[in-house]
Order: sequence, then structure tokens, then C-alpha cells
Amino acid sequence: MIRKLQVAGSLAVVLLSVGCASLNVLKYNTKIEGDDFNAELARNYLYFSESEAKQYDWPDSERFAIKGIKAAKGQDVLPEEPRKWHLTPENRVELTAAREHLMNVLTESNKMSYPRETAKAQFYYDCWMEQQEENWQTKDIAYCKNHFIDSINNIYRINAKIQDALNVKHYHTVYFNFDDSKISPSELAILEQVIKTSAKIPNRKITLSGYADNTGTEKYNHQLSAKRAEEVKKYLVNAGLDQEIFVVQEFGKHMLAVPTPYGVKERLNRRVEIFIHD
Repeated sequence: MIRKLQVAGSLAVVLLSVGCASLNVLKYNTKIEGDDFNAELARNYLYFSESEAKQYDWPDSERFAIKGIKAAKGQDVLPEEPRKWHLTPENRVELTAAREHLMNVLTESNKMSYPRETAKAQFYYDCWMEQQEENWQTKDIAYCKNHFIDSINNIYRINAKIQDALNVKHYHTVYFNFDDSKISPSELAILEQVIKTSAKIPNRKITLSGYADNTGTEKYNHQLSAKRAEEVKKYLVNAGLDQEIFVVQEFGKHMLAVPTPYGVKERLNRRVEIFIHD
């Protein structure tokens, strides 16, 4: 069960009149604690609500404020349904199919294991829906859609990594200095062991998974973890291993070996995991 979060402050509803119509604009002061699925979802929704309010889109600002507050309270909040939005038939078909993919990954297990990615997938789906209905800010539509696809692919990729691990014959880890992708002399013995071990396994494949610790931006950490994995591959290829046997992937600061708050430097999280499997 996803634990409830503390919600502090008051909610004020201000009634604005435009001609004969009126809009309820929800103003909030919500305190979000923790980093589970609901907390991540609440942060995304409330940030988006504020963004919509700055553009005077009061209905959508209120819609996503309510979703964010419900998520912060620990309530179940589902992704939007295409049939309830004004979409072209073509866009409705696409978003309906995308929602099916989304619901397939929004399992309780995935929410517990990958709260950030699952929350991002749901949020960016809703963001895509909202932008697609307006159907004029093409850059914003593409931004939300592409981030939704990236989040879904990351979840599939992480799960595939776990599945690959079931067939692993040998496993090694190389660690890195802070904000560095160079292989330390102290780690060379590990790589030499990888070379010797892999030579004994015919038809072998080697998966290199790069990681960073929980400091810096998401984009930078993905780049850094990719560089670390590529440095390990470069060393092993230079030692004579066929570059075709490698699968290289990066996870940034996701799947920390040692869970830490943001901003904490932890050597055990700055790593490349090496899986040798057949």
C-alpha cells in the first residue's frame, strides 16, 4: 500500500467570472513528503497546474491541482481517459492505445520499485492529452509525448535488465570517483577478471549497466552513467573482446544500490554492473 503523505495548509477556491460563465480556480499550499509513486505524481501534477494557471488556462489548472492534491493525500489517481477529451478520431485512437500501454506498466510492483519512472509516465501521458486537445502548440505536444514514451521505455528496459539477470553466469561491479567516468587503477583487477571469465564461456554476451549517485540533474546523470559504461566497454574491447557481444545501457540515478536523499554522494552508487551471460 502506498503510504499517505502529509498535506499542510489550506485550499482556497476563488470564483472568477467571465461573461456569464464562471471558473473555480483552486489555490493550494500542499506539503509533499517522501519519494514514493504518489509523492512523485503529486509534484508533477501541481507543477503542471501552476504552469497552466500562468497561461490563464483555469479549467486545466484546476483539474491537475485536484489530481495533485489527491495524490499527495495518498488517494488513487488514474490517468486521463481519451473518451472524456475533445480529440480528433486519429488522436483518440493513438492516445487510447498509449493508455493501454501505460496501464500495463502501472502495476503496484512497478510503482513500488520504480516510483519516479511510473509517476513520470502517468504525468506525461496526461500532459500529452491536455496539449493534444488544444492541438496548436506542436512543440509542447511533442515534448509531453516523447517524455511519455521515454518513461515507458525506461520501465520496460529496467524490467528487461532484471530478466537478463536471471540468466547471468557471472556478475562484477566497477566503481567510480565522484563526477568521473575514468576507470580507477584500483578497479583494473576486476576488469581483468572479467576478461578471464568471459573467455571460458562460449557464445557469451556481456551487459554493461552504468549508474550515477543521487546528485546532479537527471540529464547529466544519464550522460555520466553512459560514459562510465562506455569506458568499461572500451577497456574490454581493447583487451581483445569482440565489441559485438556487448549490450550497453545507462540508468542515471535510478535503481540506487544504496538509497540516499538527493544531494548525498555515495561511491557504491557510482558504478557499472557487468553481467556475463550466455
